[in-house]
Amino acid sequence: MDEFNEEDYLRSSQKASRKPLTANHLLNFNVERNLQPQNSRRNRYYAAKHVSNHSPEQFFQANFQFIVQPDFIHEQDPDQYIKWEQVKIVICHEESLQELSKCPICLDPPHAPRITKCGHIFCFTCLLRMFQSSLATQDSSKRVEIEGGVELEVDQRFKQCPLCTEMIALHLLKPVRVLIEPIDYKENSMCEFVLLRRHKNSLITQCTEDYSVCDQYTLPEYNRSYSKFCRFQKDSYQEVIQEQLNLELSDLLQLKVSADEEELRFINLAMHQLQKYLQSCESVPLEAKTQSAHMTDTESDNDDNYYYLYQEQSGQKLFLHPLSSRAILNQYGSFAFAPPRIFARIIELEEITVDAQARKRYKFMSHLPLCSVCRICELDMRPIVSRDALAPLLPKIKKRIAVRRQRKQEEERAEKKRKKAQRYNVEERVEVNLDEFESLSSLM
Repeated sequence: MDEFNEEDYLRSSQKASRKPLTANHLLNFNVERNLQPQNSRRNRYYAAKHVSNHSPEQFFQANFQFIVQPDFIHEQDPDQYIKWEQVKIVICHEESLQELSKCPICLDPPHAPRITKCGHIFCFTCLLRMFQSSLATQDSSKRVEIEGGVELEVDQRFKQCPLCTEMIALHLLKPVRVLIEPIDYKENSMCEFVLLRRHKNSLITQCTEDYSVCDQYTLPEYNRSYSKFCRFQKDSYQEVIQEQLNLELSDLLQLKVSADEEELRFINLAMHQLQKYLQSCESVPLEAKTQSAHMTDTESDNDDNYYYLYQEQSGQKLFLHPLSSRAILNQYGSFAFAPPRIFARIIELEEITVDAQARKRYKFMSHLPLCSVCRICELDMRPIVSRDALAPLLPKIKKRIAVRRQRKQEEERAEKKRKKAQRYNVEERVEVNLDEFESLSSLM
């Protein structure tokens, strides 16, 4: 037998350690993973650069719309943080009635919905029950004053949100207006886009059909046609809040018919608050005082000072892909002569979250706040533009077609692999006779 050589052993172990080993075969278990070390400096830089540091509150501020108080000052900053006391109504968009947010307490569609500062929606009556609320008296030790000047007696002024660790309070609740998206767009669906225009120094997007230079820096009223494309909206004459309160009162009246005695107590309390709030809104109509911080525009009305973009006509955050926009630009020479509305078939949808890189790549989306979730849509442009307009873009179009084809083939292979694994991984029940096993006590 050869004599043991320690140096040769150490040298062989160092060579073997360069290749990672796996012992999955001993466990009859296999995990598919990439065992090669990621030593690429480029990959490390890319991963570190794209780590998300967005907070839940920032996500809430970016993906909801707000009807603001008249003293709100619009700073023309896409990431402007709105103070909670400056919010009058929160506008929430849902994709369908089936996916409508339900109250986490009663698990029913929310009645007189109220939203907390952390972005969770509850029934107003459920929150009143949670805080054990009642009309305050002179002997009340813990009282809070909510909208409408109504004072309530509660067991605690602040409580933890049922869905997160944030603290919530009755006086910090805001009415929420839930809007259902008319269409859930998918690939091969037909979609209508409207052409929007905004100044480079402004965040207000308006339709080119009725664009007004005087309104390019001011927040729109809620009932204006282009308000659905803006994050902040006005309710200068209390019309929207009155409509919202009347809808909530009628909803509670219907709920009152089938309510039991305990529920009836909180429904009456909620209706009392809504009536007081409605009276305060009717007695003091507000004027349009909402300000917008901007510099006076002394430049001429030149297209170079404006951004043009196509967005889905109902206000969904669905934008036209730059490749499709380039085809329109090749056809008409300038967006000033482009059609105000287009209607075509969707080829591909891509969902992105707005970050610094997305803003740099898609400058027409620079008015959206960070952490906004939106989609970019590539359309079949053949019915809209000529072949000459598409000719310069054919290499990119063919490349995208090849990528989609390859992605589809990979998805089909993965689906076949999954079905095959399910076919052979059927768990068979094993019959075990306990009489064949001896107890441990008998063996000792």
